[in-house]
Amino acid sequence: MFLPATAPQPPTRRIAAPGHASPLLTAWPGVHIGSVEVRRVQGRRHPRVTFSACIDLGELLPVDVRVALVPPRGAGDTRERRMFSVQSYANGVFRFAASVNAALLRGSGAWIVRVAPAAELAAGADVRPVVRHIVPRLGARRDAPAQDGGALTE
Repeated sequence: MFLPATAPQPPTRRIAAPGHASPLLTAWPGVHIGSVEVRRVQGRRHPRVTFSACIDLGELLPVDVRVALVPPRGAGDTRERRMFSVQSYANGVFRFAASVNAALLRGSGAWIVRVAPAAELAAGADVRPVVRHIVPRLGARRDAPAQDGGALTE
């Protein structure tokens, strides 16, 4: 069986060699959440709201982190949603997204986008999650541009 020498390799988690600093610990201070867009879309049965966040991971990869959308305590459904990488900008910045039923936004407060190390990398590491609070404004005009802070657009 012939395998080409240049076969692409899947991304792997970088584990530190004994006696060396973990790449996670050295890269974590550079992780930050940039712009967040909140957009209403029509689902198959009900309107949905998509949260989309640009997250600068620096030297890390999406496989190295767990990104979650955390609803406010007053929301009807308080389960956090996993946000998945949907786009790479090839400079360490990735767009992560998740959607929820639009009814969950009625009367709710600030949602949270939270970036934490992947469970396997976080073992024994003392790193704090990176968080950003987003208050979706349901009264935004339909043609209003998406803004940091959660202007709702369609």
